[in-house]
Amino acid sequence: MPHAAHSQHGVLGIPPLLALARERGLDEDALLRDAGIARALLGDPQAAVPVERVHALVQVLLDRTADAALGLDAGRHYHLATFGLLGAVAAVTPTMREVIHLFVEYAHLN
Repeated sequence: MPHAAHSQHGVLGIPPLLALARERGLDEDALLRDAGIARALLGDPQAAVPVERVHALVQVLLDRTADAALGLDAGRHYHLATFGLLGAVAAVTPTMREVIHLFVEYAHLN
């Protein structure tokens, strides 16, 4: 697996986090700015940002909500389509065990 410092994360995973922030009345632009993510990137489904920026967004969201269950609630906003090709493969994978294996093994490619 590549070193996290060089990993990129597709921007398709960011809008669900922003939807969660919206539900809590948070300013999306402020969250993106504080995480170092340009809103313009979100319009390009092929765009990617350093994984550290996504982690920063999650951290800012956690700091602003202080909600210990935020991760569980975030899951409502994610769908297999959010994960592109990996999600499409997961959709036809016969068991949850195999889906988890797929994501652990290949999430860095997404």
